Amino acid sequence: MKKFLSALSLTGLLLPVLALAQPANGGITPIVPPSNVDFQKLITGLANWFTGILIAIAVLLIIYAAFLFLFGHSDEDTLKKAKKIIIFSAIAIGIALVAQGFVFIIKQFVISNV
Repeated sequence: MKKFLSALSLTGLLLPVLALAQPANGGITPIVPPSNVDFQKLITGLANWFTGILIAIAVLLIIYAAFLFLFGHSDEDTLKKAKKIIIFSAIAIGIALVAQGFVFIIKQFVISNV
């Protein structure tokens, strides 16, 4: 009986919320994408976003590798792991910078052909 009353009171409390969630015109309005999308800004924004995330992850991994160097100085396997992490993080930063260069080259190619 207690469960029934708690479920009934919860339903009574949530029912107005569900009623207010209905759209005013009674239908669902479709989402229309904007017609003036700038392809160059879109590609540049995505590339900058991914580059930022990649560099941030690489920096965090370098910091992690530094901690491995500091606290694992007696264990040879830990030092090897830290060296690998630093090398791969440096490669990731290099790839991110080269990708930014490719984006610039592609943008210049698209601008010159338009």
